[in-house]
Amino acid sequence: MKHLNRARLASTLLVGALLGLGSMAANAATTAAGTDVSNTATVAYKVGTVDQTPISSNTVTFKVDAKLVLSVIKQDGSMVVLNTQPGSTTAVTTFKVQNNGNQAQDAVLSAVNMASGTANPFGTPANSNLAIATSAVYADTNNNGVYNPGTDLPITVLSNLAVGSAGAKTVFVVATIPATATDSQVAVVGLLAKVGTAGSGTALASDDHLAAWTPGTVQNIFAEAASAHPATGDGAAFDGAASDLDTYLVKSASLTIAKTSAVISDPTGSSAPHAIPGAVVEYTITVTNAAGSGATASSVAVSDDLSTEIANGHLAYNAGSIVLTAPNLNGGAATGCTDATDGDTCAYDSTTHKVSAAGIDLTAGQVATAKFRVTIQ
Repeated sequence: MKHLNRARLASTLLVGALLGLGSMAANAATTAAGTDVSNTATVAYKVGTVDQTPISSNTVTFKVDAKLVLSVIKQDGSMVVLNTQPGSTTAVTTFKVQNNGNQAQDAVLSAVNMASGTANPFGTPANSNLAIATSAVYADTNNNGVYNPGTDLPITVLSNLAVGSAGAKTVFVVATIPATATDSQVAVVGLLAKVGTAGSGTALASDDHLAAWTPGTVQNIFAEAASAHPATGDGAAFDGAASDLDTYLVKSASLTIAKTSAVISDPTGSSAPHAIPGAVVEYTITVTNAAGSGATASSVAVSDDLSTEIANGHLAYNAGSIVLTAPNLNGGAATGCTDATDGDTCAYDSTTHKVSAAGIDLTAGQVATAKFRVTIQ
């Protein structure tokens, strides 16, 4: 009995060592799907002091299943700043898609326009207050990491995406900012990637995790963790989808315009003139780019249509009366303009009866004024 117990102990230690070596080998690298894994257990023992012929078990073979895992990671900073006017058609966010599984697979891509009110993962305000209507996914066709219109082409599938960082691909979500967007509004967009069989171009609807394990067959197993910032269409973990979100912060000028009038003189010569026929009235148009606005308002053009009042015989324009004050023109000094369309950026059109002033640039907090005079008929 003593000899038999030793034989059993030796057998147990040998089998344990073999299993341990197998475990170390399995953890050394990602084993490709479809790989046949085979091993046989052996028992060595003695009877008395005499070594006996080792006994081998049957050989067990199984195929490694397909671990299907994609990751989507945004590549921009905490918030993408759009220094463009609302209505931009090239608002770009950048993402990297990587295959973290154990075989090549397709990544079926879609841009996701998150609804207004979506939690903003990356800053203030806490929730988005702008919805993007149009966006699409573009490949980094020339692999330079920068979106190049006309070179980088629309894409819906990354086909046969190789495993690991070496096979990772950069893609862009290119959106159109609504023309109605205002300064400091925030929109959240996402990139959704779904696993597909390599070369199929379509996403897998389900996997085999609920099916019985079949050792001789490669089964598809969704194995991704839940996304930290999931886009619509990306549910819990193990659903075959991965996603990430990014944020557009609209940076725009915030202009206001105000018009006032003042009676300069009347035919009575009073020091307190009134708006009687023959009186001269000065109009002042004030344009302001609000303090704290996100962008400079450039090429600002002001116009005032007097055609109705002139046609009705109520007013007459006073020739040569336009005075423009703008921070970027003539050192910011008030400057008289001619009525002709010439280099002074102001004009009066005697046919359309429009007063205009242009060429104005206003940074945040700056103000421009345009003044002109009319006579009451």
